[in-house]
Amino acid sequence: MKETDKDLLRLYKTYITGIVRPSYVLAHLVDFISSADIEQIRSEEQKSVTTSAELFLDCLFKVEEQGWFQGFLDGLTAAGYTGLAEAIQMADFSEIESLKGHKKLLERVTPTIINNVKPHEILPYMNSCLLPRECEEIQQLTTNKGNAAGAEKLLECLQRSDKMTFYKTFTLALEMSDSVAVTDLLCVDSDEMSTEPSDCSSSLIHEQEIHYMEQTGKDDACEAPYPGMKEVMTDSTSLKTPERHQKNSSDVKDMKLREYQKELARPGIEGKNTIICAPTGCGKTLVALTICEHHLKDMLEEKRKVVFLATTVPIYQQQSRLFTDYFQNTSYKVAGLCGESAEHAPAQMLVEVNDILIFTPQILLNCLKTSTIPSLSIFTLLIFDECHNTAKSHPYNVLMQQYLDAKLSTDSEPLPQIVGLTASIGVGDAKTVQETMQHIFQICANLDMETISTVRENLTELEKFVFVSEKHIREIGCRVKESGAAFFFGVRS
Repeated sequence: MKETDKDLLRLYKTYITGIVRPSYVLAHLVDFISSADIEQIRSEEQKSVTTSAELFLDCLFKVEEQGWFQGFLDGLTAAGYTGLAEAIQMADFSEIESLKGHKKLLERVTPTIINNVKPHEILPYMNSCLLPRECEEIQQLTTNKGNAAGAEKLLECLQRSDKMTFYKTFTLALEMSDSVAVTDLLCVDSDEMSTEPSDCSSSLIHEQEIHYMEQTGKDDACEAPYPGMKEVMTDSTSLKTPERHQKNSSDVKDMKLREYQKELARPGIEGKNTIICAPTGCGKTLVALTICEHHLKDMLEEKRKVVFLATTVPIYQQQSRLFTDYFQNTSYKVAGLCGESAEHAPAQMLVEVNDILIFTPQILLNCLKTSTIPSLSIFTLLIFDECHNTAKSHPYNVLMQQYLDAKLSTDSEPLPQIVGLTASIGVGDAKTVQETMQHIFQICANLDMETISTVRENLTELEKFVFVSEKHIREIGCRVKESGAAFFFGVRS
């Protein structure tokens, strides 16, 4: 081992000894550490794991043979210390350091966890952040000595975790086992932490300032498409106070559908695959929320699960906040994945725990590709925002190709209802009426649509709340002698 490698381990000794349990990796180093030293390390581990890890590193520093540094890394990886092994290889412990805040939080609530957590109930959901041997030891302690002893061992393992997702996984596991006393305390204490973001288990959605995406075309904000929109559409800086945010939350839930919105929602509520096509500013998102709520309430024996897909990160953030506010006082749980937040999030557990998921389409595609989400059949409703993008190689179209392949296959697995939202389906590259119609038919086929929902019966009401510009068509002749370029250069001269 090179001296630089030794210096690296010395530099990050505190991190390594705070994570590694030597007995898990010693088997890969028997050719480099003497039997007497191994026995001493194992004996010390019974008294103090950290002291044992320090002794373990001291023994490594004495080894001069070639190859055991790689053996050390292989031992870490084989034991499951993948985060630590990567940090050592990259000489970057910033991610390990970022775990300290949540570990301190667990220290603060240790008595509550020990008194309330039943390890047998949450261990099935903890495989992604606990080592296999840790799970076995917790299980054995719980069986032999009871829940308190098992919970104490569980906490010890979490305090030594090198997994970026350990806290989120733990809080979601608590929620799955209905450990309300602990989850409530963790949520409250998370809000008080000044150095770490909140990780309340009810959602993985980050706090964002809200900018409502569908603004009315009228200059007067009072003419918003439904009650309460004036507050929602105000400048985002005014929404930073909890009082104002709470007011907006209740406004979202108290919104009542206008008649034209009920007309738009009707096919979706009836369970049909439909495109809701209506002008910007008419409140299509409220229509989608209503369809979503009706879909979840209309349960018989099946468990229903909804996915809302947003094409961009800003729209994802806006819709995440809106869905969270709308369903906050119900039994339905909302969560989302987007961009960097998806990299370390336990997506499979997130889908299992929550009723409504907000995704960007590429995140859902990635989860399907890696089988983190086994298939689209686990969902019962897919809502595509800006659904006119479902063409060519757009992620929407790739998703729907998988949907249609499943529909046409011999397997009879149930598939979700599809609802699309758009202000205009568009014309694509069409240059004629026939090509335009073909483009519209193609979008409908791509989305497996049965109908297009537009406002027909309540147009007069719609025009009261949504600005519709007047169209003036004037035919002009073509320039024959003077080209655009000649005109441009003439102006410059």
